[in-house]
Amino acid sequence: YNGSNYLATADSAASNLGSSGIAVSEVESFLKESAAPRRIMWLDACRNDPLAGRKGANQLGYRQYSDAKGIKILYATEAGQVSYENDELSHGVFTSYLLGALAGGAKGDDGLILFGDVASYVIDGVKRYGFENSQSQTPFVGGESSGEFMIARAKGIDIVAGRPEPPKSYVDQLMRASKQLRDRFTELTERAKAMEARVGELQERN
Repeated sequence: YNGSNYLATADSAASNLGSSGIAVSEVESFLKESAAPRRIMWLDACRNDPLAGRKGANQLGYRQYSDAKGIKILYATEAGQVSYENDELSHGVFTSYLLGALAGGAKGDDGLILFGDVASYVIDGVKRYGFENSQSQTPFVGGESSGEFMIARAKGIDIVAGRPEPPKSYVDQLMRASKQLRDRFTELTERAKAMEARVGELQERN
């Protein structure tokens, strides 16, 4: 909006994001004030103008990783593009590849998961998905930093070399968990409606 990125909350107005939204630069400023030496922001969101009428192997040592500083941001898409969702995975395409990367898909030969490897894994995966599904989306790296960020060390994860998708067993696990949450939410919603109806009946009797 007006050349800046905003996070639109539930009560944000598309016509006035400047005052009703949360500027990403503001969030970034909080990250800069943090005492943590390495800060990362994942943003799975559209970066298009809401009023425009569109739908919405690294061999560095641990010492060198500990010397890395700054902020790294991986946006779901470039400015002006839309961030797509996948109903089968119950979340964004970007998040799907991000989870796969963090689960071990982006680990190097040494078992380390670095931000740069995660970014490459996600960017390649999302771009390929977009090409295959006619949905142009290109993740974008931002922030200011020096050095590489080590995010985690993969343990006990069987990843097929060169495989761009998350391990199938991991995806299946995510989908089962998502379905269980949706089913539980539906159940609670039905109970709430039944209780509201019951309260209404009691009020009419009184």
